[in-house]
Amino acid sequence: MIIGISGPAGSGKDTIGAILGKKLHLRVVKASLKAHAKHAKMNMLDFDKKYLKHTAFDTELDNYQKNEIKKGNLVLISRLSAYWAKNADLNIYLDAPIEARADRLVKRDNIPKAKAMKYVKTRDELTKKRMKILYNYDYTDPHHYDLKINTAKYTPEQCVNIILKELKR
Repeated sequence: MIIGISGPAGSGKDTIGAILGKKLHLRVVKASLKAHAKHAKMNMLDFDKKYLKHTAFDTELDNYQKNEIKKGNLVLISRLSAYWAKNADLNIYLDAPIEARADRLVKRDNIPKAKAMKYVKTRDELTKKRMKILYNYDYTDPHHYDLKINTAKYTPEQCVNIILKELKR
């Protein structure tokens, strides 16, 4: 079984993906540039700006995702999950209003609300731009997904139950 989870910053991908993976006894594979940014001691905004057209990190991440998809039995958490796992059992797009996503970052990262709002807006713009330049792909397009959930309306557990119900259909 392969389940892809995508969505913008603060949408709940990691939280929901972890719960879902545990319930279904699937591997949880997180494929993001966060590790590269962390290794470079940069925040994601600075990393995205500096490496917007630099493809080495993306190529490495793409190969990683493709290899993990071949192994199967996973929840793939990636903005490109539906791009690389087109034939997944379920591709999910998680989203929430920008205020809710910023609130999550305030709690998670202990930063002021204004800074979180700016981060989310800028990160959304840079990520969309990066995907367009490198893949000619809009990860926010609902046509790529089997299921879209507004995570501000539900708890993570309720979101997982919605996903499980969809898998049974």
